[in-house]
Parts: sequence; structure tokens; C-alpha cells
Amino acid sequence: LQVRPYGDILASAGFDRQIFLWNVFGECENIACLPGHTGSISQICFTKDGTHLVSASTDKSMAMWDLEAGVRVRRFKGHQSFVNSCDVSDNPTMICSGSDDGTVRLWDSRRRHCVKTLNNKYQVTAVCFNEKADSIMSGGIDNHIKSWDLNMERLV
Repeated sequence: LQVRPYGDILASAGFDRQIFLWNVFGECENIACLPGHTGSISQICFTKDGTHLVSASTDKSMAMWDLEAGVRVRRFKGHQSFVNSCDVSDNPTMICSGSDDGTVRLWDSRRRHCVKTLNNKYQVTAVCFNEKADSIMSGGIDNHIKSWDLNMERLV
């Protein structure tokens, strides 16, 4: 589940491979369904301006959705296994992901390919940007929280 920054829309997703958008006011009605993934959706997150939604999936990809048009505008491929987690920086063009393939990846939403790959020994189950978006924090099955410096492209 994820609430849009304006607080007006709730997004839900999961095993059914679809994202549902709900109006949180009034009758809490379903206002849109966004199909497109071929695997379960493991995480969703809104861009900070609330105009787009990013999803991570077990189909080894991520997607970016335009909420006003209700369509997928980008598909990000590159992971070799399930994508478990994603996050969007305050600069809405930067997205990070963590995967069972043992990588943390940085994506530019204006492109379709990965701009940086950070290799981890074990599966990565959670990722997020720090406040300045110059580091990505990750967690995985090795039970360690790691901080990846994006400028130096290494653990700090």
C-alpha cells in the first residue's frame, strides 16, 4: 500500500499483478486499475510530486505509471531475478531498485536502461534513497543495512 503525497489516492498491489487506485474520500471507490506486470508486484511508490507511480515486480522488471492517463510510460528491465523493492528520489528522474539477483540498481526515468549497478553478495530485499539522494540504503537476507555512495560507487 502507498498513499499519494496529496493524501487523496491510495494505491494497492500484490499477487494479482495489478495496481488498484482508490479514492480515499467518500465511499473509497476504486478509480483505476493498472495492469501490465506478468508477475506479482512486490512494492509500489509514488513520485514526490504525485504524478507517477513506480512498481517493482517478480517479473524481473519495474514500471513507471502516469496516473492522470492511467498508462505505463516506462518499463525498466535489467535485473536477472525478482525485483523486491524500489524507491524514487526527490528528483523524480532517479529511481533505485533491489533484487534477488544481488544487485542494487540506479535508473534514470528518462531512459530505459540502468545507469549504475552496485553488486551485493546476497539478495537485496529493501532499498531507499537518503535525504540528499547521493546514497542508497539497502537491506537483504544477510541481515546487514548497507549505505552505497553513488558518487564513489561503493559501500561506505
